[in-house]
Amino acid sequence: MSVSAAAKGVIMVPPDPGVVTLSGNLLGWTATGVGSATIGIRIDTDGQIYELNNGTPTARSTSTDWIIPNSAARTLHQVWCETTSGNDPDGGDAIDTWHNLNTDREFTLSAGASEIVTGTWNIIIRFNGGADLDNGSYIMTADTT
Repeated sequence: MSVSAAAKGVIMVPPDPGVVTLSGNLLGWTATGVGSATIGIRIDTDGQIYELNNGTPTARSTSTDWIIPNSAARTLHQVWCETTSGNDPDGGDAIDTWHNLNTDREFTLSAGASEIVTGTWNIIIRFNGGADLDNGSYIMTADTT
């Protein structure tokens, strides 16, 4: 007969979920370019959020990391992106669905020649199918005018 770990006096400690904070709060990011421009957000497996400006990732300050400490990032965390106004992302991962953070997740918006496109996106993080831990809104603008 097998004896469970609990019966042996072993205490099972769940992983530290960390403190999830998304400080979007209508944070605006803009990419400009001649002929084309792409702006986006990457929610990274390293616990950081990156602004994607014409393909170049820029780590935001630690106050905008999605989880602190970054070492608490787990593949069981999930991210959701939804459009609250304006344009949907036209690149990266699908919106309006939960994505496991076992890989980096990106949502991008592009403008062609002589146009401005803007979208406001709500990003939500949860742990393992549970309740939402936090969300933040980001205004994305790609401008080639």
